[in-house]
Amino acid sequence: MKTTFSLLVLVACCGVICLMTSCLGETTVKAELVSPTGEYVAELSEGDTGAVGGWMSAVRVSETDPSLWTRLVGREGNTVFGVDLRSSYVTFAWITKNNLRITCSKCDASRIRLQKSTWRSVMISYEVEPQVAK
Repeated sequence: MKTTFSLLVLVACCGVICLMTSCLGETTVKAELVSPTGEYVAELSEGDTGAVGGWMSAVRVSETDPSLWTRLVGREGNTVFGVDLRSSYVTFAWITKNNLRITCSKCDASRIRLQKSTWRSVMISYEVEPQVAK
């Protein structure tokens, strides 16, 4: 009797955990571009926050060959741009060896959550194209 009850509790807990994690969504890398010098990489990722919210997109800049110490302390990269939109509205390109241009089309400024102008020696410029009212 005790074993049956314990088994039922275990199965119920597993079901609740599966249900909760299915609502969290997932993050997918949509684009990646190495800088002209090969020192940095910019990465566009898109997150579907599932039942708890909408779409989020982020651009992260990282070193392509970080030292062991840099990796251990988690400083090999940083998110420089974040917006509550699908990744199809965000593009980026290396303009020079350490100048990254990020473009966000149909982008309402109130949906931008993060917009850094520099990360290490990388300068980041933005072109924010607002959504045209109908």
